Amino acid sequence: MLDYLAANADFACDYIAKNAPVLKAFRPDAGFGLWIDFNPTGLTHEQLCDMFVNEALVAVSDGASFGAAEGSGFIRLNIGVPRSVLTEGLNRITNALQHHLG
Repeated sequence: MLDYLAANADFACDYIAKNAPVLKAFRPDAGFGLWIDFNPTGLTHEQLCDMFVNEALVAVSDGASFGAAEGSGFIRLNIGVPRSVLTEGLNRITNALQHHLG
């Protein structure tokens, strides 16, 4: 299972680097949570929440819930899922992001 999680982390980081280079992904040291920094997009916290809930339709953990100052502009994406689910979520996120950034 650890190998599968590591491969999902590699896949997600590579996907983000290729398809949404404005974002920065941070591989988890342990666990299932991949942190993604959306601060470079310039989207507000409210815009990010709206994008995930109403456009991407992807449930993520809001980084601000881990600390308002440190986590603002970050999301935590669960990568402990089948690769097909991870791919679909990443596709939805990048499509919604492209809609916002033009």
